[in-house]
Amino acid sequence: MTNVRLNDLVHSNNPSSTDNSTPQIYVAVAAYHHEKFHGRWMEVPQEIEIIQHEVQKRLSDDPIIGTDNFIIHDSEDFGFMEVKQYENIDVLQEKMMFLLELDELGIQLLIYFHGDINNATEAVKNRYCGAYESELEYTIHFVDTHYLGAASEKVKDFVDYEMFKEAIFSHDYFSLEAEGKCHVFSRR
Repeated sequence: MTNVRLNDLVHSNNPSSTDNSTPQIYVAVAAYHHEKFHGRWMEVPQEIEIIQHEVQKRLSDDPIIGTDNFIIHDSEDFGFMEVKQYENIDVLQEKMMFLLELDELGIQLLIYFHGDINNATEAVKNRYCGAYESELEYTIHFVDTHYLGAASEKVKDFVDYEMFKEAIFSHDYFSLEAEGKCHVFSRR
C-alpha cells in the first residue's frame, strides 16, 4: 500500500488547488418551485455549529419565502471523498475532522471502511493495537506476550512467526500502512 498524505489526497482531484486549500462545499438554497439555486461556499473543517448556523442564515436570507431546503451543489478539495448533493453535513464535517486529526491513518481507515465514519471511529477507539514496523513485528510481540511468556530463547527459535502472522492477519487482525508504520487493528 502506498503512503499518501492528507494534502496529497485532498488536492489530487483539483489541479488548481494549493497545499493550503481547505475542503469546501457550496451550500445552495433549493427553491425548486422557482427553479432557482443560490448559495455560498463554506469551509467544512470547522465546528458543526458554525456550519449549521451558516446554513440557517443562508436559508433565512433567501429572497423566496418558505424555502427550507438546501443541497450541496458543488464541492472542492475533497480528494478521494465523494460529496453527494444530499450529504448529511454533520457526517461530512465529522469525516473531515477525523481526517484532520488522524491524517494519513484516517484516510486509510475511511478507504478500508468504504467511507463509513462510524466503523472507522470505532476501530480507532476500541480495536487499535498500535503501530509497528511490520505485521511480523506485531506477530512476534503478540505470540511472545500471549503464548510464550517467559519461555527461553531456545524455545522461541522453533516458533514459525510467519505462519502465526498469516493466521492472525487472515482472521483476527488487519493492518493499514500510514506514516511509515504498520497500524494494527483487531477485527472484533
